[in-house]
Amino acid sequence: MTISRRNFIKLAGATSAALSLPLVSNVSLAAQGDVNVVWWQAHGGALGELFTTFAQEFSELDNGITIQAEYQGGYTDTMNKVITSAAANALPDMLHVGDGQYPPLARNNLLLPLDDLVSGPNGINLDEYSEPVYRGVLDGSMYQLAYGVSTPIYYFNVEALEEAGLDGAPETWDEFFEEYLPALTTEDRFAFAYSPGSWWQQTAYWSNGVMVDDENWEIDLANPAAVSWFERMQQARINGQVKFPSPTDEGGAAGLFSSGNAAMTIDSTGLIGNVDSLVGGAFTAQVGFLPGGSAGRFVPSGGNGLSITTGVSDEVRDAAWEFIKYLHAPEQYARYLELSGYIPITESSAAAVADILEADPRRQVAIDQFEFSRWHMRFHTLARGEQALANAWNECIQTDVNVQERLQQLQEEAIEIVRDAGFEPTLPES
Repeated sequence: MTISRRNFIKLAGATSAALSLPLVSNVSLAAQGDVNVVWWQAHGGALGELFTTFAQEFSELDNGITIQAEYQGGYTDTMNKVITSAAANALPDMLHVGDGQYPPLARNNLLLPLDDLVSGPNGINLDEYSEPVYRGVLDGSMYQLAYGVSTPIYYFNVEALEEAGLDGAPETWDEFFEEYLPALTTEDRFAFAYSPGSWWQQTAYWSNGVMVDDENWEIDLANPAAVSWFERMQQARINGQVKFPSPTDEGGAAGLFSSGNAAMTIDSTGLIGNVDSLVGGAFTAQVGFLPGGSAGRFVPSGGNGLSITTGVSDEVRDAAWEFIKYLHAPEQYARYLELSGYIPITESSAAAVADILEADPRRQVAIDQFEFSRWHMRFHTLARGEQALANAWNECIQTDVNVQERLQQLQEEAIEIVRDAGFEPTLPES
């Protein structure tokens, strides 16, 4: 499988140019005669260890397949390594990556359509799955089978809020800025740990009625309502109410929250399964819905899924599919959901974790919030688009940049990126 230099540069942008190929060896570890499947996965920590266990347990079955699991960094890191490896014709066989990172790979023919495998004699019944499974469908074909499904959710220190006379997460962003931040800021604690990136921040647009319907590549990133939200968050950082994590803040925003240095944060529902161990009994960690805005409550969904790369042999393709089905079996899926806090999307996995959901009501809050969820902005599904959003939004909060000017720069950059990708953006009326 080859990829043209022109498409590679367009897909990779500046971010992957400096990346080198993985240091791990791709030499087959399979027993003689086994089919070896090289699987790049994007979970570190306990979830990464669980994935390694799944690969080992599956390889020990009498099925003639060996899974070689290799951790490649986070979702974007893994996507960029795939892009770099594609240029060198050195792709893995199977891929675990974020649901916002697979579309650029699919559009550049790096992922195998799964439709024939799903519907074939050795397929799966999609009727058992809830709606998020179809977020792996792009231009009519399924390129990713959803696995971990999450939304960002609001984490708060119960005791800190009670001391400030507050009850639960803020209902609106106005409450967040006007009531919660001032009340929860103390000499030795920030009110809010800001988790950088381009995921949960999408709600700053949607909840204010901006880019809610972007099916036609709507680009309105410098809308005054969004400018106002980022200006307020920037000012809160300047005022010492919001902490943008520095490289020395171990664990980022989640680390600031779990250490008690911030009373609130926004992070993935995937943190629910581990937050109590991080807090270590120092306080009670609770969760709530993301705040709403003038247009209502909108929550970006996210998560990850499993794909097979193009160019693999039929033998490797079928072996990878067997492992994907193994991961989706109730026993394995339940172990993953219990450890992660992700949202069940199959009837069998939901039944398998029913006792866990009952024992920890926070997990049910995450499921209930899914009613307000939607997939990423369409622009976010472009590799250069996701990076442009993260760069601009982080800069707006981390620095004292003029927010209106920076978002206008983002708007102009986004128009160019969309057109370079072969689409025509829908622009706001002047």
